Amino acid sequence: MKVTFSPRSKVIMFIVLLGYIIISLSGCSGSSSSEARAVLNVVLNTSVLSRGSNGQRAALPIEASKFHIEVLDESGREIDFIEVDRILSADSLTVTFSIMDTGSYRVRVSAFDANQVILGTSNEQVVISAGENTISVNSVQAAEVYFTPSLNLPQTKNSEAFTNFLSFDQSGIHLQSYCLWGKLVEDGKPVNAYLSIVQRLDQEIPDFGSYMFPIVIAGVGYSNEQTAHIIFGGSYGIAELTEAVVVTQPWHVYVESLNSSPTPFLTNTTEMMVLSGTMGQAGAQYEITSRTKDLEGGALETNVVVTDVMGFVNEGYGPASFFPQWLLPDQRDIIAGNTYNGSVGDYLKATCNPMTDQGSYYYSAPILQVDSFSITRNDQVVSQGHDGLLWMDVVFQSFDSAAQDVVKTATWNFFSIQFPQSNRALMVTNIHNDSNGGLSVASLFSTTATRSANGALNPEFRWNLQDIEITPVPGHTWTSQSSNLTYNTQYNITLSGTRQANLVVTMAWNEQELQINNTVKYEGYANVSGTLDGENVQGAAWVELQPAGHL
Repeated sequence: MKVTFSPRSKVIMFIVLLGYIIISLSGCSGSSSSEARAVLNVVLNTSVLSRGSNGQRAALPIEASKFHIEVLDESGREIDFIEVDRILSADSLTVTFSIMDTGSYRVRVSAFDANQVILGTSNEQVVISAGENTISVNSVQAAEVYFTPSLNLPQTKNSEAFTNFLSFDQSGIHLQSYCLWGKLVEDGKPVNAYLSIVQRLDQEIPDFGSYMFPIVIAGVGYSNEQTAHIIFGGSYGIAELTEAVVVTQPWHVYVESLNSSPTPFLTNTTEMMVLSGTMGQAGAQYEITSRTKDLEGGALETNVVVTDVMGFVNEGYGPASFFPQWLLPDQRDIIAGNTYNGSVGDYLKATCNPMTDQGSYYYSAPILQVDSFSITRNDQVVSQGHDGLLWMDVVFQSFDSAAQDVVKTATWNFFSIQFPQSNRALMVTNIHNDSNGGLSVASLFSTTATRSANGALNPEFRWNLQDIEITPVPGHTWTSQSSNLTYNTQYNITLSGTRQANLVVTMAWNEQELQINNTVKYEGYANVSGTLDGENVQGAAWVELQPAGHL
C-alpha cells in the first residue's frame, strides 16, 4: 500500500511516507496480497472536504486531521484498512489498496479532528475491474454507527481513547446523550426518584428544508410519593441559537438557556462534570447540578455528587459496544435459527454484519453511589442527604433515512436493575417498531467480568432472544389523568437458559409519568425482588415505558 500527496504548487510531485497504521484484522476480515489483480486509489480532496447530513442542503467545511479509510465487501464487512494523518500543505491525499478480486466493493472514509472527534463518514460503492481504479471523496455525511470486530475506531483502542470519546462532543454523530437516574434517600423522608439529562439530537425543523439542526434538551426532574407527578425543568432548543452548550476537558458539560418572563431565574442551567478520577473508570466522582424554572413555573435547584463503584460497561457488542435497536426480518430469521439459537452476539461475531445505523454505541455506569445530594424548590429544601444509587447511560447514535422511518414508531419497556450489595447490575429491555417487530435484550454486569481493550467491562452474561420474557402482572395498572394513558406498574421478568432469573419489578409509587413538549413517557423508581442464579435478591430499578405514538 502507498500514500501519495498532491502539493498546492502543483510543480513538484512527491511521495510522502506517513506513519500510517495498518491494523491486522482477524475473524471476518482479510488482508491484501502482493499477487493482487487490481489496485484501488482513494483520493481525498482535503482542501474542499465538506459535510452534509443525510440530505442536508448545506455543505459545511470541515478541518479533518486524520482519516480512516476502509474497503468493505458488498455485505459491509471490512477487508482492508488504513489510518493516515492529513498533511496541511497538501490539497489532496491518495491511498492505494491492493485488491485480490474484482467486483463490487464499498469504500468507507471517516474523518476525525485532532482530538479524534469524528466529523463524518463517506460510504460509497465502487466496482473494481482489473488494473487501476480510482474513487474520489469530496464530502462526508453524518458519521455512521456500525458493528465492527476490529480496534480501528478511536474509542476502542485503550482507556485514554475511551475517556476521550466519552468526554467530547462527537459532532458528526446525530445523537449524543448523557442520562442519569435513580433514587436519592434521606432518612425519615420519602425516597426521591431523580433523573437528569443532557442530549443533543440533530433533527429537521418544518419550514426549514432538509437541514438538520442540533436540538438540545437538558434538565432535571424528581418525584416522590407526595408530589403526585414528576417535577421537571430545564432547557430545550437549538444549540448555539437558543441554548449555549459548552463541553470542556476533563469531562464538563454545561448547558444554559434564557428564560421567558415571568421566571424565578434569568437562565436555566444544567451542568455535569467529573470532580476527581477519570471519566469512565471506577472510582471517578461526578457532580450533577441544575438551576432551572420547572414546567410549573417553580424554582428548582438540585445538586448530586456520586462515585462510580463499577466503572463503565459495554451494553453493546464488539470493541465499540454496538447495541442493535432493531433487527431486519432476514437478520431475525437467521439469528433465531439453529445456527445461532437466538444469540445476537454469536451472529455478529460469525458474520460481522455491520448493521449500519441500526443501533448505537452504548455505554453505562450501572452502580453510582450517592455521596451527597440536595433538592430545593421555591427556596424550600425538599430533601438532602448522603445516600442513594444512580445509573448513567452514555449513548451515541446516527440515523440514515431508513433508520429515521423506523425510529418514528419505536416503543420500549426498559429496566435498569441494580444489586449494589453484590456489585451487579442487569439491563433488560424490549424495543418494538411497526416495521420490524420487537427485539429483547438482557445483560448481566459485574465487577469481576472481563474487560475490553479500552477498559470497559464486558457483560458477565447475555441471554438469547428466546430466553427473555417480560410480562405485565394483571391487576397492576395506573391511568394518568393528564394523558389518559394506562401503564402497567408491575412486571415479571423471567430469564431462562444456562443462567436464570425470576424477578418482580414493582413501581415504588404510581404517579411517575413525564410529559415534555410532545413527548410522553412513564419512568421512575421501582423495587425488585426475586431470584438470580437460584439465590434470593433484592434491588432497585429504573423503569422507562415509552407508549406508542408519543415519542
